[in-house]
Amino acid sequence: MITTTFFATTILFIIVIILLFTFLKSRLSVFSLVFIFLSLACVDVIIPSIFWSIYGLPSRPYWFHILDESAILSGILFYLLFFIVFLFSYCLTIQKAPVKSFVLMSQVKLNQKILFFFLYFFLFMSISSLIFEIVFAGGFIEWLIAKFTLRFQSDLGKINDLPVSFITHLLPWRNMLVSLLLFGFLYRSLLSKKSKKTLFLICFIAFVLTLATSFRGSVLIFFLGFAFIEFIRIKYVEIEGNKNIPYKKIFFLLFLASLFFIFYGALRDSSVNDFKGVSSANKDSEFYRVLNQGSGLEGVSSIVREYGSNVDYVYGKTYFDMLLLPVPRIIYTSKPKWYGIDDITRGMGWPKSTQSAVTMAGEAYANFSYFGIIVAIFYGFIFAFIIRFIFSHPIYIGLYPTVLIQLVLVTNWMGFTGFMNAFSKAVVVFIIFSIIKKALFR
Repeated sequence: MITTTFFATTILFIIVIILLFTFLKSRLSVFSLVFIFLSLACVDVIIPSIFWSIYGLPSRPYWFHILDESAILSGILFYLLFFIVFLFSYCLTIQKAPVKSFVLMSQVKLNQKILFFFLYFFLFMSISSLIFEIVFAGGFIEWLIAKFTLRFQSDLGKINDLPVSFITHLLPWRNMLVSLLLFGFLYRSLLSKKSKKTLFLICFIAFVLTLATSFRGSVLIFFLGFAFIEFIRIKYVEIEGNKNIPYKKIFFLLFLASLFFIFYGALRDSSVNDFKGVSSANKDSEFYRVLNQGSGLEGVSSIVREYGSNVDYVYGKTYFDMLLLPVPRIIYTSKPKWYGIDDITRGMGWPKSTQSAVTMAGEAYANFSYFGIIVAIFYGFIFAFIIRFIFSHPIYIGLYPTVLIQLVLVTNWMGFTGFMNAFSKAVVVFIIFSIIKKALFR
């Protein structure tokens, strides 16, 4: 039992819970960026450290060096310092760059024909991308195996090397479809009955397309998006500053999102084990395994222990390399297949492409030691700037869950590598929505 860690993290957990209840009263309540980051810190670092203190560390692969109490405490300390600086930078920037007010329903004149034209177009392209993927895999059964069992070990990723994939796969059609759907749901009171039915039908198809990604994070964001839109519609769009929020309805959608996230992931992992003939000896519930996993905690703790002692710092390499991510391989001929945070994990002897959680704090430490705290300031500024842009016009409101929350999730897990992978496509979405926004409003 790690007594010191238990008491330290328990106190930290209580502080975070108090902060969570404080931010429940903020403008965006549970959907505020601070609330989301605090929740992720609880699930990925604080709660696992308490479980590890009581029950010991869960089983890990042969290549993972078991953490001791000192390493865990050092990892938690640096993570906490980084987190505090990040939130301070974010809150300071948001105050100096306030967002515009939401647009009330009575002030909106929506062009329904244009709205559904783009919904149909994005839907067509999303379905076309899926069909192209199935054909590339060699058939529906082959696609199911590649997508839901072999996953990252299949050849399905080579589809991005085809010239046509720029249109079918590199452009985020499904994200644009869901984002525009969310916008439509925000102002659905302005639609006719027939249009509302069509909107719900497209919503169902979009949900099926989301399931087809095989990413439980995409399913989570899908439900979070509709919960967020309902909150915004009731509180700011129907009546500005409305205090009569049906929180039961909002929390039901959030509960549904959590259930799908956990059980969809469990079902997917079960199919992988069945296909590979692996029988899981772990009888713990999926909910317990999620809370006990602590990938972020093991990532940052391992990095703080290894870098500067057994492994040399990378001195900004992962940040510089990922800035070059949008440069095509035709121009950047020496572009490696695995880079970014993979350089950090391989430096510790972990296998390549493990998709391991290094966290924002862990990547910063691997690059600059304790001076990596400065990186937190830039993260705070960037996220505040994105929020300011999203709230600058109603058309972008659907991008809050599909772009911003997705950025939060992948950045929290994979640092700047996750950020740039998601942000590159987000820029495309921003540009396209900026083009169509004038056509949507009469």
